[in-house]
Amino acid sequence: MTALGQQDSITVSGYLAGEEISGAKHEYLGGTVHAMAGATIRHNNIALNCLAALHGMLFVETEIPAVTLHRRLPEGGFTIERHTGLDAMIPLPEIEASLSLADLYERVEFAP
Repeated sequence: MTALGQQDSITVSGYLAGEEISGAKHEYLGGTVHAMAGATIRHNNIALNCLAALHGMLFVETEIPAVTLHRRLPEGGFTIERHTGLDAMIPLPEIEASLSLADLYERVEFAP
């Protein structure tokens, strides 16, 4: 019996770039990419439309007040923004709004 080698970790930006050109769908879990079960053509078309329209993706921490935003660049690719602390505001010009971390983490208590 042979053991499977450990996969190299991939960045979120790398995952998103790969999804744009991949014929198959994948999920991103903790730095690794896993193939998803096959879907209908209708599902894949909808998913591609959503990915093409995606302006940004928020990754929200649960243990500390921190959010990482991967924002699509007009020339392609993504930039990474890190917002930390309950006083932080995330500008969302794509929808003419902003998101307060204080609002996002309302009723959440953090360990000292």
